[in-house]
Amino acid sequence: MTGRALLARSGRVWRQVDIVPHERTQSLGLAQGPVQRRLGLASFVVHSTPGPVSPQVAHLDAVVVAELLDEQSRRARTARAGAGPEQWSRAVTEGLA
Repeated sequence: MTGRALLARSGRVWRQVDIVPHERTQSLGLAQGPVQRRLGLASFVVHSTPGPVSPQVAHLDAVVVAELLDEQSRRARTARAGAGPEQWSRAVTEGLA
């Protein structure tokens, strides 16, 4: 996480980085199948505006995912309260600079 966006990196062979500005986060989720549950793992999922990316990070410790949910929820709420609709692209580029 940066001050302006959530970055989710995935892939071992083909690397992919998904960037979601905090104010564009629509909802967050925890996905956990039966095998993950037995191993104490979960996947962190971010729901954003429809598009070519589906940000998620698979197979994290379930406690870490719960902490990520809380932190991203707080950051998204704060960002939406302080940003107008025209500011999101500038906020992302500033956060990456």
